[in-house]
Amino acid sequence: MAGPRRRAPDDAPAADKDLLVVGRVGKPHGLKGELKVVSLADSPFAFLELKRLYLRQGAGAQGKAAAKAPAVPGPARPVAVLSARVHADTAILALEGTGDRDQAEALRGLEILAARRDLPDYDPGDVYIKDILGSQVFTGESWEEAAPLGTLDGLFEAPAQEIWVIKTPGGREVLFPATPEFTRDLDVAGRRVLIAPPPGLIELYLGDPDAPSPEPKD
Repeated sequence: MAGPRRRAPDDAPAADKDLLVVGRVGKPHGLKGELKVVSLADSPFAFLELKRLYLRQGAGAQGKAAAKAPAVPGPARPVAVLSARVHADTAILALEGTGDRDQAEALRGLEILAARRDLPDYDPGDVYIKDILGSQVFTGESWEEAAPLGTLDGLFEAPAQEIWVIKTPGGREVLFPATPEFTRDLDVAGRRVLIAPPPGLIELYLGDPDAPSPEPKD
């Protein structure tokens, strides 16, 4: 008698550390359990190539999910994508186990994650922001002349570029345009980042430490 069939490695669920948040469950679409995606991907068409996603309750959950959302994200559970399409620049998904509008509404607000290996154009050498969040940020053209600045605390998307939020030891924030022109090295293993900000940027946020003190008034 044959034993249980083993899944191929690519079919095995991914560990949480290998998952990336790609969106959030939005409103139900129609009556058959389809749901809209509030996408964080570069394009909603990226969801057309994903056959499996992961759902997780997070601190920002909405709808029925909000009532039991933990203060920190919970474990992610895999779910098969039965169909995916894009309408009016929004990804619309049908997920396994979601057959009507009420079931889709129950998922509203949950985080949607994907395994790195499943992402379109995946390259094992790619570096994602999740890999470097919390890293120490240094300024300079090389590590030999690097000076500590602070910690990479977050990011947001501006119209023309990605902006990193760097928090200094004194609690101040520096908004850094994370373009190839100003980024020198990403040391994922060492948890450190080297940047060469445009002239005057650091002084704009922190002031010029070399500026002379004002003369006291008589």
